[in-house]
Amino acid sequence: SGYDEFHYAQKAIKLGAQDFILKPIDLDDLEKMLQKISQDYNSKLHKENEEKVLKEKVDNSLHILQASFLKDLLLSNVDPDSIAEKVKELQIKETSYGNVLVLKVDENENTKNVLSNLYADEEDIFVLDMNRTELIMIILGATEGSVRRKMKLVLNK
Repeated sequence: SGYDEFHYAQKAIKLGAQDFILKPIDLDDLEKMLQKISQDYNSKLHKENEEKVLKEKVDNSLHILQASFLKDLLLSNVDPDSIAEKVKELQIKETSYGNVLVLKVDENENTKNVLSNLYADEEDIFVLDMNRTELIMIILGATEGSVRRKMKLVLNK
């Protein structure tokens, strides 16, 4: 800026200015300013990436906790008085529609891992490891049609 007037500085701050430089421009000062802006920008990108990775870890952990709760619920290992609170705490969508599939699998742990990983990103599909040869798959949905579509997805995989 070639102006000493304060309102220009105010406007620049409102627009997100990182710094300012007066004329005549000193090239060393300009280079230092640009390096600082670049470092700040890279630091911001790094922080956003770390937050994204952390959110993914939390989301994955939440899905595991939800599946564990549903397994306990199926096995009647949950106090009936605490169900509503747990559903809310674990952010499980309350729904009127769902299907439960019992899958017989060989004792190979790899088969279980493949099936569990295949649906790990599906918010309303839970794969529960019941014992050495049994998996239970719970498919939830807001409507009967949405559950049907998810069932087709499962059966086609």
